[in-house]
Amino acid sequence: MVSLVAMAMMAAGLWGLFDVWFLDQPTDSSGLLPGSESNTDASVALLVSGVVTAGIAGLVRLRVGGSPRDERGERELDLRNREVLALVGLAWFVACFFAALPFVIWPRLAGIETHVLLDPVNCLFESMSGLTTTGATIIDDLDTVPRPLLLWRSLTHWIGGIGIVVVFLVILPSVGAARQRLFQVETPGPDISERGLRPTAGEAAKKLTGLYLMITAGALGGYLLGGMGPFDAVNHAFSVVATGGFSTKDESIAAFATPFIEWWTILIMIMVGLNFTLLGQLLRGRLGVLRDLETKTYLGLKITCSVLTALVLALSLTVWQDTAGAEHTGFFAALRHGTFVTVAMQTGTGFCLSDYSAWPYLTVALIFGLAAIGGCGGSTAGGIKVNRIVFAVQLLVAEIHRVIRPNRVDTIRLGHRRPSPSQRQAVLAFLLMYILLLGLGTILVQTAEYGSNHSDFQTCSTAVLCTLTNIGPGLGEVGPTGNYSGFGSISKSGMVVFMAMGRLEIMGLIALLTPGFWRRS
Repeated sequence: MVSLVAMAMMAAGLWGLFDVWFLDQPTDSSGLLPGSESNTDASVALLVSGVVTAGIAGLVRLRVGGSPRDERGERELDLRNREVLALVGLAWFVACFFAALPFVIWPRLAGIETHVLLDPVNCLFESMSGLTTTGATIIDDLDTVPRPLLLWRSLTHWIGGIGIVVVFLVILPSVGAARQRLFQVETPGPDISERGLRPTAGEAAKKLTGLYLMITAGALGGYLLGGMGPFDAVNHAFSVVATGGFSTKDESIAAFATPFIEWWTILIMIMVGLNFTLLGQLLRGRLGVLRDLETKTYLGLKITCSVLTALVLALSLTVWQDTAGAEHTGFFAALRHGTFVTVAMQTGTGFCLSDYSAWPYLTVALIFGLAAIGGCGGSTAGGIKVNRIVFAVQLLVAEIHRVIRPNRVDTIRLGHRRPSPSQRQAVLAFLLMYILLLGLGTILVQTAEYGSNHSDFQTCSTAVLCTLTNIGPGLGEVGPTGNYSGFGSISKSGMVVFMAMGRLEIMGLIALLTPGFWRRS
């Protein structure tokens, strides 16, 4: 994975030099906006970071290359479950560290005295937000960031979207017999293997990567067709496919003021929020996958909440504003804005179209309820995952029936199979840990921010929720028109861990933090 990060950094750096030398971007005489010199400095920072990262990755590769080969001639590592968890968890933080290097180097290379990226914690926050596809940002003015770094931000989304370990399985086939365990640990959701739809891990990773590339190309084509410039189209295609949320504009999607772009973004977000295994079958014309319980619930929630949000918005507000300040009115505008926000929040994409913090309380409650639920298992979306919610609701209904009729037996299914007692325990433990982390995280952030303008409950609680569920924008100071730059270093460091927990499905990273994990067995 680190090798992929290195190649992406060098590619972004080379593109930046091409942009400066051949596309001749104008320089801002005031020095406030990044011109050709700043773009050159950013390109050099990316190239230096890429070379350093590639060198270290190469040294590690030499060490891994000494492992024995299996009967098919592939490198083989004998990894146990504990080692697999350590490899997955540490891979995110190592990749995050290297991905932050361009943000650290650029302002110092450019001689900038005042910028949020001069703080290494901010750089780490931005890189983790990118790789975990959270989309939370500490940059309050994107016009001060050079185009190569904007491209790098979007690339971190695109890399993180497919998942570090899935890509690792494709480009570094050195884990041999441990591949299946790695794939199961990293792929979000509890349901894919139980459906019986997953091939071997290596084959699945290659198919998922191919599907990911195809959707990226489709998103890019739609944005170009909708009138986006090539640079903006590439960046937003990388972000939307990964359900990230980084944009090249402070106003996000609202800056383009094009209904086609907004509907196209909605379509892509809905697609990538589906289970990728089922999405691949759906794109091949197998409509029968729509009968899958998780898929039906996912789409049903989107349609119901989008229409309900639009109705409440149209009936309660005569006029509302988008994040670019433009005013909107009428049911069809409400339907477009309501659908966009509900889909973006449920899939954890984090693109902003309207300032939903000014909407009626009912719509805000619906939006953040969907945000906590998240997308389907096996997608790039964040959240608890629809399948876990379906299972929990089934378990709750069965328990109510058991109280009323003690002899009644209800059938509970997780995917296409009955869950085993260990699977039931895993889902319930995840939900309990999720609730505990939300509560404890809010208390810790409020304590760390005591006396600042970010200490209110609304800001702290939604900041923890939106980093843990990999969404991005929340409410209060971190709402659609705000950002995370006002938090202190302690709070931002904690949110870096929350983002990693959300991406790694919480329990894997919790296990790494326990002393017993590191003791010799």
